[in-house]
Amino acid sequence: MFVINKRNICSYSQCLCASVVKVLFQYKYERGELKEMLLKTGESAKWIARNNFPLKIGNAGGIKVVFDGKESSPLGAEGQVVRPEFPGPKSR
Repeated sequence: MFVINKRNICSYSQCLCASVVKVLFQYKYERGELKEMLLKTGESAKWIARNNFPLKIGNAGGIKVVFDGKESSPLGAEGQVVRPEFPGPKSR
């Protein structure tokens, strides 16, 4: 969990993932730790980071991703495994 103040708020990006159906989800934290979770229908997860957001999503058709306030286009079909990576502010 990061504490963000007004001086450094622009140096982070935010990624919100909300499941429409059950989705297996994996995120790699900036310090290298992998977090894997099962998002059930209606659940969501949110991250903030300075660098890229490397994700692995099982059942790509069952998730909606909002990155820095903008909903992404569909990431894939139902049942498809995808590995999207959204750029953080340091990589733009």
